[in-house]
Amino acid sequence: MAGSPLLIALPSGLIVSGVAAWAARLCSALAASGRAAGLILHAPPDGHARLEFALHPGVRVFDASGLARFEDVSALAADDPRVGAAREAWIGAYLEAARSLAGDGGGPVVLSPNLHADCYGVAVEAARREAGLVRLIGWQHNDIEYDRCVLAHYEAALSGLVGVSDRIVAALGAKMAGRRVDSVPYGVEVGDAPPVREALAGAVSGPVGARPVRLLYAGRLEHHQKRVLALGYLSRCLAQRGIGHELTVLGDGPARAELAALVEGMGERPGAVAGGAATVAARSIRLVGAATPGRVRAALREHDAFVLASRFEGLSVAMLEALSAGCVPIVTRVASGALQAIEDGANGFIAEASAEDGEEVVGAALADAVERFLAGDHGALARRAWSTARERFSIEAHARAAARVIDEAGSRAPAAGCVDWAGDRPVWFTDVGAGVPADAARRMGEVIGRLDGRAFVVHGTGAHTRALLGVLSDGAGGLVGFTDDDRQRRGGALGGLPIVGPEDAATLGATDVVISTWMHENGVWARRGVYESQGLRVHRLYGDRGGG
Repeated sequence: MAGSPLLIALPSGLIVSGVAAWAARLCSALAASGRAAGLILHAPPDGHARLEFALHPGVRVFDASGLARFEDVSALAADDPRVGAAREAWIGAYLEAARSLAGDGGGPVVLSPNLHADCYGVAVEAARREAGLVRLIGWQHNDIEYDRCVLAHYEAALSGLVGVSDRIVAALGAKMAGRRVDSVPYGVEVGDAPPVREALAGAVSGPVGARPVRLLYAGRLEHHQKRVLALGYLSRCLAQRGIGHELTVLGDGPARAELAALVEGMGERPGAVAGGAATVAARSIRLVGAATPGRVRAALREHDAFVLASRFEGLSVAMLEALSAGCVPIVTRVASGALQAIEDGANGFIAEASAEDGEEVVGAALADAVERFLAGDHGALARRAWSTARERFSIEAHARAAARVIDEAGSRAPAAGCVDWAGDRPVWFTDVGAGVPADAARRMGEVIGRLDGRAFVVHGTGAHTRALLGVLSDGAGGLVGFTDDDRQRRGGALGGLPIVGPEDAATLGATDVVISTWMHENGVWARRGVYESQGLRVHRLYGDRGGG
């Protein structure tokens, strides 16, 4: 099968992640069918393991790892000449890749930028310069407001829009009234027959010889999305309840050291006794490190259930892989994806934990779900899990659905935004006037002025705050530091001032907090209790104009 060539850009390269696995699988499946397909691979972020995936030999790989990283450039001032140089290098690399792929399969090439706003900015600029060569398609992978805002900004330049879950499709459609959004759920490899699995005799005060339940996590070890410290607390809860278990953690990432320290500390904390719940939990967890896809598949066959503590997802590829192996998924109740694939108690289990819950609460909720799994018919659950993957989430079905969307996008005339971008809107989402509202500096200055010199912290260290560093440094004698929900940013510094967690804001001597985000202001405002409980006053810039 031929058709429009597909070129997928991965801002983080081929790292262990669901989006990278999706891109590798889809390009390989399309190449196997005779379609030209390629990957633009940027340099991976620090602390992330490479995805060892055997691409189909027909997949073209375009190496952009020598170029500046998106996150590094977004941290520079807008008037820094390095920004312009980096952008030109990106645009040139994307155009070169598109021309090369068009030579393999004919044009136009359908280009899918992903995850990072600057990746979309590069793609739009490439399409504007050679509109006959490139058609753009927007693919939303995570059910978060950032992704929706990025796609809304670039909508006029997109020849197609895709969501990976029903909820994402509905939310995108609501944000872009009248715009068609296609639903293309992810796909994974699924065998022709249910996997043969070892019986699980029991784990709660079971008979002599009954083996412990085998639990598996496979994926990135990070805080913001995956909330991996909950795995340690899950093990501790199970040990406290007398549930024999083995929890294997396959993966690597920036939170690995912290998870290892939590596990080690459970067995060494003062008062821990041999055989106590903490020491049992510490002995029950194995941190294996990064694994190849083949090792992950083998582990899924060897374990009884797959656990996922995510704060948000789109449609978790790891969860679908677990379904296909008959390794029963036990996942947190996220807004998107899980309920589309999992029928609670039939082919998996939903742990009642919200996106706002901390790791200990999530660990306890996962332990509750593990208990419900142990009380069920494990063999029937495994068979129904496999059947769900086979009927609804095979890579063959995904490739067919994706091919239809790609060919429709490739057959259309260049989108209006690629021919005549609105002159009053920045192409680059990270520029002031796009992801950062044009009046942000004025609003920040007014709020600071009302503080009248009181000590304050700024919530958020992302692009919005970095764009306003000039305002903060020029007129904010009372600024004592920053807070961030992302645990991986804590302990660092911005503008020479410390970054701490919201729960530690008062330790910096602050009396006030200023929320510095447009897209997520409403969500942060809803969680302001973490500051008010410390006696701090909370201030916002946009009110109901916030983006999320």
